[in-house]
Amino acid sequence: PDESVRLASRNAIENYQNQIVDIEYDPEIYQSLKVYAEKNEELDGDAQKLFSEMLRDYRRMGFDLPQNEQDTLKANLKELAQLETEFSQNINEYEDHIILSPLLEVGGLSPDYLDRLKRNEQGDFIVTLDYPDYFPFIQQADSSIKREELMHKNLRKGGERNIEILKRVLVLRAENAKLLGYKSHSAYVLETRMAKEP
Repeated sequence: PDESVRLASRNAIENYQNQIVDIEYDPEIYQSLKVYAEKNEELDGDAQKLFSEMLRDYRRMGFDLPQNEQDTLKANLKELAQLETEFSQNINEYEDHIILSPLLEVGGLSPDYLDRLKRNEQGDFIVTLDYPDYFPFIQQADSSIKREELMHKNLRKGGERNIEILKRVLVLRAENAKLLGYKSHSAYVLETRMAKEP
């Protein structure tokens, strides 16, 4: 509940995310792996699989790209990390609610649940998007209209700013996939999955 703690936490996460990109993109680690690969030493089953997947993952991180493209990729990854943090924060801090008439719209809801809800000046119940309000209401309320109203508000957590963030994320992911030689972000993601192709 303390805003200063939330801000400090957000700053720590952003700092960590920026630093971890630089750590993961340490060229000396990749060079060591390449030198070892050139020795053509035989590795046993699991060790060979681990090593080949490490080389694949470094390729997927753009280590074989020209330096200017590597720099673009790293900058995009840092921006993506910042956007993901902001996206989550927007959801966590988003507030909305519905209003229930105590006479007409409380069917199915237990007295204990109703006792915990806040009320407005008119005496109507306020059901927020917070977990203790939301889930019991969705599971127990008789009013399908009010359940749908609350559900739609919950699905819009983060508001219009998160829609703008998603648009930017899609652009950055597409740009990164293209830099790395993939047709799409889906093709990039699925390379390491069972499906393999979109």
